[in-house]
Amino acid sequence: SSISVYSDEDLLPWTEDQAATPISMYGIAKLSSEMIGEWYANRYGMKVKSLRMAHLFGALEKNNYMINIFIRKAYLNKPLEVKDSLSKREFLYAKDAALALATSLFKEGHGPFNIGSGEAFTNLEVAKKINEAFDNRQDIEDKGVDESIPSSYFSGQKAKELLGFEHQYSFSEALEEIRREMEGHDVQEVY
Repeated sequence: SSISVYSDEDLLPWTEDQAATPISMYGIAKLSSEMIGEWYANRYGMKVKSLRMAHLFGALEKNNYMINIFIRKAYLNKPLEVKDSLSKREFLYAKDAALALATSLFKEGHGPFNIGSGEAFTNLEVAKKINEAFDNRQDIEDKGVDESIPSSYFSGQKAKELLGFEHQYSFSEALEEIRREMEGHDVQEVY
């Protein structure tokens, strides 16, 4: 599942016992899948876990999400263009997401579990951390403010207590590893 099943910023950090109120079709689709899983759990006694992942990122992704464009531009030593906001978002390294899946497989329990890193950043903070990890000395270009992006972060306490999941990478550590994994690859600024 996804952090996108939540939307009420007044309840941050989100917990699994709060109502899921998605505002995007993506979030609605994820919540619908959770509900189908819960139906199977109730009908057939299955132990269905829905892992609500924070915003995922990894090496060599071929999409044009902000974080991936920042990573590729920093790798190419190009300036990052940032529309900042006061909003903070939580990100999860793909390797920690895989660990969460593996960790949860044979654990008891069912229902939703928030899977995150415990760190949330503004767009400008993300850009600065990426530039630091990639040793990109280009200036960050201020493109104004975008307050249309809501904050999104949650508590991972339930996953820690019931699944034994704890992320292994800080945001900065993940970026360092991604930089090493990108070496020798043909990296495009935008796909």
